[in-house]
Amino acid sequence: MDPGIAKDMVRTYLHFGFGAEALQLIDANGDVFEDSQILREVSEILEFGTVEQDGYLGKFLECDSDFSLWAILASQDLNAADVLNTSAAVRTLNSLPIHMRQYLAPLLSRKLLEYSDEDGASAALRSLERTAQPLPPAAEIAKAEIELKQGEVSDAQVRLRGVVETNGQQSAEALVRYVDTHFAAGRVIEQDVATLVEAYATEFKDSPLGEELRRTHVLALAKSGQFDGAFVALGDLPLNRVKDKSVDLRSAVLQVLSSDASDATFAEHAFENISRHRGAISQNAALSIANRLIDLGFFAEAEHLLSTQNDIPQTSGNRVLRAKISLGLARPFEAQAVLRGLKGEEVSRLRAKASILAGDHDQAHEILSDLGDEKSSLEAAWLSNDWRTNVASNAPVLGAAAEVASLQVDVPTELDGMLTRLQTTLQDSADARNVIEQLIATTGSDD
Repeated sequence: MDPGIAKDMVRTYLHFGFGAEALQLIDANGDVFEDSQILREVSEILEFGTVEQDGYLGKFLECDSDFSLWAILASQDLNAADVLNTSAAVRTLNSLPIHMRQYLAPLLSRKLLEYSDEDGASAALRSLERTAQPLPPAAEIAKAEIELKQGEVSDAQVRLRGVVETNGQQSAEALVRYVDTHFAAGRVIEQDVATLVEAYATEFKDSPLGEELRRTHVLALAKSGQFDGAFVALGDLPLNRVKDKSVDLRSAVLQVLSSDASDATFAEHAFENISRHRGAISQNAALSIANRLIDLGFFAEAEHLLSTQNDIPQTSGNRVLRAKISLGLARPFEAQAVLRGLKGEEVSRLRAKASILAGDHDQAHEILSDLGDEKSSLEAAWLSNDWRTNVASNAPVLGAAAEVASLQVDVPTELDGMLTRLQTTLQDSADARNVIEQLIATTGSDD
């Protein structure tokens, strides 16, 4: 083919956004396009959204010309050290035909957002928002990414759900982001969403997006409360080929299990995973599981799980967790040592419990009194060595018992007034009998 004609045809293809056709023509006439690296890279951008490897165009990031747009799009990994001419790139974008802007604007927006240039990312999309046409799905996803970056999670989720409902080419990608944002925000996912993810995962099973959809399916099942299905899907997943950007996938599901599952469901899957996949449980997941185990009374199991984790940070929350385990295993002095230096109502209550386990009811009474917990304070006072003093006279039932116990019976040495003293003693005896009956009744009602 005549070199001039071939290059004109490639430029025509590129004008209309036909990157694949342009690449075919370039590959078929390699000798003609041997020195035309620019045409190849532009063709790759239009076909794949990026270039196979950083090449010629990436050198013009700072250029105040049309090259700046293509340089940004051709750069695979932008970082803070790179200097971009964003205004020139947006200016070039705005000069392109609408069909080119519809494709390139979302690409540029997402590139700039990765570069942490939110203003530039928004400016790239404004070239489309000013038109009478609705934003294409790819632009809606790009705008949702900006909203997520700005903390507008609900708006982004509504926008992503809208793209999903178009059933178009970008629906699967939008669905992945929709589930990820719900998962990150700790929000419940509808069961029909999990079913839809599974359908897309089957449709795209032979593509890179298919693997991402299978990962998303596991998360969607977990966050929709379908834990049996989530662990089955997780077991079928080739984890060595799945890259989760935040945490290990199994650990992510276990954290949701710890916070959302019923007691029976949690116990079933937690113990199975602890037994079979202990080494695959992240530290955060282990702490979440341990907290739930403690709530259910499995203190030894919680301690054993945490013993497999290295270098757990000694935060106040983790120290409280350790203290709860120590108390659950009847090691009060260890709990007191762990809590040393910490403050707060929960810490004080744990200290009081440790004092009771250690037999120091006077200390427990003092701590609980400072907390204003009259009932628990009174119970501790009743068990203390100095209970006659610690129990207030106006305390229900126990106060009267303390008064009776403190009564002094005078042994008369003279006969004068003996009848009066006998009457007083009999009345005290009757009062004591009433107090004892109240104590028995109170104890019986507690049982």
